[in-house]
Amino acid sequence: MKNKTVQFAIRLNRSRRVRRTANARIFCTRIERLREAERLLSARYGTPRLGNKRDPISEIVFIILSARTRGSEHEAAYRRLRARFRTWAEVRDAPLLEIRQMIQTAGLSRIKALQIRGALRQLTKDLGGLSAASLRQLDDSSLEAYLTSLPGVGMKTARCVLLYSFDREVFPVDCNSMRLFENLGIISSPLRFEYAQDPLQCLVPSELRYSLHVNAVAHGRQTCIPGAPNCRVCPIVHLCVNRTS
Repeated sequence: MKNKTVQFAIRLNRSRRVRRTANARIFCTRIERLREAERLLSARYGTPRLGNKRDPISEIVFIILSARTRGSEHEAAYRRLRARFRTWAEVRDAPLLEIRQMIQTAGLSRIKALQIRGALRQLTKDLGGLSAASLRQLDDSSLEAYLTSLPGVGMKTARCVLLYSFDREVFPVDCNSMRLFENLGIISSPLRFEYAQDPLQCLVPSELRYSLHVNAVAHGRQTCIPGAPNCRVCPIVHLCVNRTS
């Protein structure tokens, strides 16, 4: 089932009968649209850091907190957690209730507290401490496989850690980048995230992956807001197949 989902994940158009030669022409168009979107979004948003962390352990916690949140609630929860506990070892050893109280505004605090403490404990067991230095020698696939073995870390979270903390050329697919691909006409409808990661990453040239991801997030937060897109000020409205004005 998964292979079939991946096979048909990229919708070249709404027809299921497209010749191989036509596929090649449409593929070139997709790349051109991605490059133009990246150029215009970078000019508008300036490739922001988005609060992500250079330290891999910190980034794991940060991304777990960001799951299923809107706005900056997860950033506030992260700041409270760091203010309460001086080190990640203290978080690892803290009672779950205390962790929950610090991260309540990020939502799903019971689940996220379990995931954060579980990930920190697993890292300590596997690495002998809470330093990710030994992970830097792993190749992308091995590092991704290890990260996704941690509690609360799926493929999107793992690729965020690879992108922001390990400087790897990966493309995490989140709701913002999924919406961008849909608005650019590259996919016809949203895909399940676990099946979208590899097909959509393969479409993005490696040199564009960091800037396209972070600018797609900024675009989704500031302009192309779910349910209330501001098409009048959108820098890529001429590329959008779902524009409202």
